[in-house]
Amino acid sequence: RFSPSDMIVILDQIKSQYDWELVKTIFPKVGQGTLSSFGNTAEEFIYAKTGSMGGVYCLSGYVLTKKGKWMNFSIMVNNHDSNTSTVRKKVEAFLQSL
Repeated sequence: RFSPSDMIVILDQIKSQYDWELVKTIFPKVGQGTLSSFGNTAEEFIYAKTGSMGGVYCLSGYVLTKKGKWMNFSIMVNNHDSNTSTVRKKVEAFLQSL
C-alpha cells in the first residue's frame, strides 16, 4: 500500500545516499528495458522503474525538466480498463511535456 508520495520519499533517499552515476545504472533510461518504447532514445531525460498488473500501471523515477533539473516523479494509474500500452503512452506524453 504505497502512495506516489511514499515513492517520492524513497526516491529522495536514493538520490541523497548514492552517487548519481550509480543511480543511473540501477534505473533504466529511455530506450532500455521497460522504457524501450518511450520517446527519443538519444535523450537521457527519464530514469525510471515500471510496474503493472491488471488495471494498474505505475512509473516512478527521475525526469530531467526543460530547465535542466532532475525531478522525482511517481505516477500510479489504478483501476483503468484500457490496455497498458495506451496508459503508458499517455504517461509518456505527460513526462515529455515537463
